[in-house]
Amino acid sequence: MNFEQRKKLLSALGLLSERGNKLVLDIYGLGYPVVSTSVPTACVGWNPRLKKIEFLFGEAFLEEISLDDLAATLAHECLHVLLQHTLEKLEPHEYRRANIAMDCIVNDTLESTYATTFSDALRPKLCYGMAFVQRDCTGASVREIMDLLPEDPAGGEALDEHVLEALPQELKEKLSDLVYGLKQGNSKANAAYSVDTPERATARWEKLLIQLTQTNKTEETWRRHPARLLSAYPKVVLPSEVQQEREVVTLAIDVSGSIDVDALKKFIALARSTPKTFKVETLLFNTGCWEHDLNKAFPNGAGGTSFQCVEDFLLGRRKYPKAVIVLTDGEGGEVAMKHANRWVFMTYGDSAAPEIAQYKKFKIEEFMR
Repeated sequence: MNFEQRKKLLSALGLLSERGNKLVLDIYGLGYPVVSTSVPTACVGWNPRLKKIEFLFGEAFLEEISLDDLAATLAHECLHVLLQHTLEKLEPHEYRRANIAMDCIVNDTLESTYATTFSDALRPKLCYGMAFVQRDCTGASVREIMDLLPEDPAGGEALDEHVLEALPQELKEKLSDLVYGLKQGNSKANAAYSVDTPERATARWEKLLIQLTQTNKTEETWRRHPARLLSAYPKVVLPSEVQQEREVVTLAIDVSGSIDVDALKKFIALARSTPKTFKVETLLFNTGCWEHDLNKAFPNGAGGTSFQCVEDFLLGRRKYPKAVIVLTDGEGGEVAMKHANRWVFMTYGDSAAPEIAQYKKFKIEEFMR
């Protein structure tokens, strides 16, 4: 996935965030995007190694679709996952009817429940309940709608192809947690953090930052002394020590929906404890990334997590930072870094986070004295 493709996806996720589709963003946070030349439009898959959802997008489809329709497509794919739409227990000859039934259910649900619709240019080409079975399919089962469809339905196009043959147990458990939380009124998708200003943490920053930036080093330079000393040293040029310019250190703080209040408090405390001898800038990220003043209030936690959006944000800067320190629970998808040796992950909790196993990382609890 190139920079422009990722930027477009992040912009579409930003639209969903602005519209308050937090549950959709949390589902998207269970996976990561993939651009494929073999997928005509979009679909969802499963990566058994990473135990994450793959949101697959056709290369031409991603390039041509409008931003609003891409946001609707992202919500569409996430609803397929939430409603656990798979090809399990279906015969091959039923696949097309099943795809149409699933899309009728999802597209009707998007409009009736999530106030999300496709553009006038795209909507007539897609599958909706009224067009196929003369009813709103919100809340219906796939088999229920399939039974109302003819053997070979005419018209309409399924927006995507559902390649999940069965729902992995790991994904079922994660979806169950999300749905249970929503029913209890405390879903992470709707969590609002009221974070008091935590005290500064005592952490072993000095050694780590010195290793990463070498800001405490001096270098020898040969130069003449000031003019007022030339009478004493008219022809002598002596070495002198010059402090090197401070390099920028970037702290990226995860504020996605999976970060609870205790984790966020630790992140903030660590960020505020960085030594004043270093030039530190703070970024916040979930599936987007933005600058933040540590002295100001922190936003509500919501959405998925993307380490790649931090990298994309940094690549847009004039100068790449000397060190990038990510405070996270460890679940943020794969990331293609320009300077992988400059990244350090500080993780909270028990996540194994296989996608960052190859990088330098510390447990926050062990890093704090």
